[in-house]
Amino acid sequence: MSIRRIDSYAQVDPIPSEAWVGFDLDDTVFIQKDRIIRNHYPVEREALLEAVRAHHGDGVAARLFLDAEYQVIEDALIHLMSRLHAQGNSTFGFTARTTGALWEGDSVEEASLQCLDALGIQFQSPLQDLRLPWMNNDTVPDWTLEWHYRSVPNSDVCVHQGVLFTNNLDKGHVFEAVIKTLDLAIPSQLVMFDDKLDNLVSLRAMCERLGILFTGYHYRHVDHLHTGPLDPTMVAIQIEAGRRHGILLPEDHL
Repeated sequence: MSIRRIDSYAQVDPIPSEAWVGFDLDDTVFIQKDRIIRNHYPVEREALLEAVRAHHGDGVAARLFLDAEYQVIEDALIHLMSRLHAQGNSTFGFTARTTGALWEGDSVEEASLQCLDALGIQFQSPLQDLRLPWMNNDTVPDWTLEWHYRSVPNSDVCVHQGVLFTNNLDKGHVFEAVIKTLDLAIPSQLVMFDDKLDNLVSLRAMCERLGILFTGYHYRHVDHLHTGPLDPTMVAIQIEAGRRHGILLPEDHL
């Protein structure tokens, strides 16, 4: 029942073929190309999104966030997933993202899947599509993550095309509820990659309850991608573009 910090997927120990392997998405599988929208710069990001919300509404702000251009966080991830699939491991995405349509058009889960497809990320998931409308921030508030900052209406836990969306709820509780609802055979071993330690601690506790051998990797490659503060002039330009036009300007064009 170990949790170990790593800075690269190249540091992962051999994984048995019978293990289920889960990957958080943001800052673990992919990351935004434009730094102002990344988790590492919460003050600047929130200033941008608040400017967009104030002048264009929540839907435009959500779309700006989800439509940002993403990149695979490191090439070693692709090599690891190829090895896992070649030896027959079940793999799945496991994100705290909310679900449902925040604007006219695609849902959050569809936008997330489109991003994965564009980056060539595919899972071999043991989880069938599922929606749990009873499981949200209102019905199980004790499961809400401490860093959850915005309630999303009409959002609930779901599995969609190999990705489990936990709707900002505790990952251990959600995973247990999903496998029991799907009436799946409990895996003998679970390996999880996540940039947030609290998620891994929750999953370890769940595995202890269910008798699953757990290995958690606290994946912090993101720390090596940020070497200093953002340029204040660039931040001001981005916020003004968000306020006026509700858009995110490509950073490499500024």
